[in-house]
Amino acid sequence: MLFGLMLLVALPAYSTSPRIVIENTDPELHAFAQDAASLCQQWYPRINEILFGANPPKPLEEIRIIFADTGNLSGRAEANTMYLSSAEAKRPSKLDFRAVVIHELAHIVQGYQEDARCDGLRIFGCWAKGSYYSPLWIKEGIADYIAYTYFTKTNRPYLQINSKGELFGYDESMPFLYNLQTTRVASKPQTPAGKGYMHGYAVAASFLYWIEKFKDPDVIRKANIALRNKTYTDRFWKQHTKTSLDKLWAEFVTASVAASAK
Repeated sequence: MLFGLMLLVALPAYSTSPRIVIENTDPELHAFAQDAASLCQQWYPRINEILFGANPPKPLEEIRIIFADTGNLSGRAEANTMYLSSAEAKRPSKLDFRAVVIHELAHIVQGYQEDARCDGLRIFGCWAKGSYYSPLWIKEGIADYIAYTYFTKTNRPYLQINSKGELFGYDESMPFLYNLQTTRVASKPQTPAGKGYMHGYAVAASFLYWIEKFKDPDVIRKANIALRNKTYTDRFWKQHTKTSLDKLWAEFVTASVAASAK
């Protein structure tokens, strides 16, 4: 085998799983690339079931895993392709990089048609063109919810927050929360005021888990399908939990502070 050439490995597809194709030129990543392919083969049908229930979309025919320079991102997903950071996949740390594979696979399963670049001021252009707005915080929150609730099993229905609204007690095994903690970003309502869920990722994952546990046990599937079908609006939360999104966040923060004080 010549590792200077691109290595293409196609695993056979099962009835509910796509064919997995790897593109990797780094011999140091050969074993991990095979592991990533196996993870996708095993987890694709499971994530579909979590996010869509008994009636998932037609399985993709192929998923591509490309190891490359992804800049400051650990990974990203576009359509049926995930790009994984070659450097991060090799970096020794407390982070299990397989969780990144699961996170990006969740994005592929989500399959939301609208690019999340309709956030912020871009939303006005999206409205003008009649495009649907898929909030980035919930897209990333659901992906982290999948990775940390089901794969690493480290997600909790509370954040560790002190009375000042500051995160504490996290390490590099939860890199997003650890970064917010070390930069002293308060997680109580303030991003903007009363909208801390907009931190997304692990913050939103914990928030979603809390809503699932205490408000609606099927809320993740319902939200995902609404996003997939382009019917989601922030009124979704009032409809399914009888509480507005911002009030849910305020309740979650209060519950998190109380749980952290025990």
